[in-house]
Amino acid sequence: MFVRNLNPYTAIVFFMFAVVACVLIKQPIALGILTVCGIGYAVQTDRRYALRALWSIPVAAFVVLINPLVNGRGVTVWLTLGSLTVTAESFVYGGVSGMMLIAAAFWFAAFDAYMSADRYAYAFGKVFPSTALLLSMTLRLIPELQRTHKEVRIAMKAAGLLPSGKGRLNGEYRALRATITRAIEESATRADSMRARGYGIKSRTFCRRYRFGGADAVFLFGSAAAFVLTVVGYALAGETVFFPGLRFDFDSAGAVMMTAGAAWIGMMPILFDGCEVWKWKRSVAKISD
Repeated sequence: MFVRNLNPYTAIVFFMFAVVACVLIKQPIALGILTVCGIGYAVQTDRRYALRALWSIPVAAFVVLINPLVNGRGVTVWLTLGSLTVTAESFVYGGVSGMMLIAAAFWFAAFDAYMSADRYAYAFGKVFPSTALLLSMTLRLIPELQRTHKEVRIAMKAAGLLPSGKGRLNGEYRALRATITRAIEESATRADSMRARGYGIKSRTFCRRYRFGGADAVFLFGSAAAFVLTVVGYALAGETVFFPGLRFDFDSAGAVMMTAGAAWIGMMPILFDGCEVWKWKRSVAKISD
């Protein structure tokens, strides 16, 4: 994948542009483009991380359904139940808010798939070494504990030490205790290893170096240009109004610029990664021939 080979600083700036654009834009078409591109790129990057962002869809649906019930503003009345008034404006506002949540969640999922512990250490290790270490270790703590607990349970079950029925609770407690003990032992081993490798010494280098090359410059310039186009279009476009009546700007010059910038931001990583995959398949085909 093209984006996976970029310098961490380049990727961080791009994902920051994408998330800020999702939060800034209220126009449904531009926001919808960012949402679809965010979902597509998260799936293309790593489906496991994309599945973790699925929580945003039911939450967004809840926002869409609950907002008309708690927000009765608007002039287009759909339903009246006593003192409760359901309006089209509140329903649309809830839909846009839910779409914003989904877009941000999936772009963060793609960012999470890209940012490994090494990249966090490289990006923030020199400026905030303790924070970078804490962040990278925290991100891998829960998955590592889950994997260790699964291994312990499999070993205990194979040895007949994980009974069912009345003794199951006691067996699960023993498995949890073994998992915690193993985690503490691994932490002590990791601390000794870090001390032996010179952690905390000034001017310490990293195990992996990420160079800023021509591809980084092109991608960073393209994403910055797209973000500037989006912000300028947002400033020039008509204001998006939900209450008391709906008013969207779709056809002015500013709205077109904003939509084009949003599409540019959303499609950039998908197109770059797609070109990288196409080049790889073409090279494999040439070797096969």
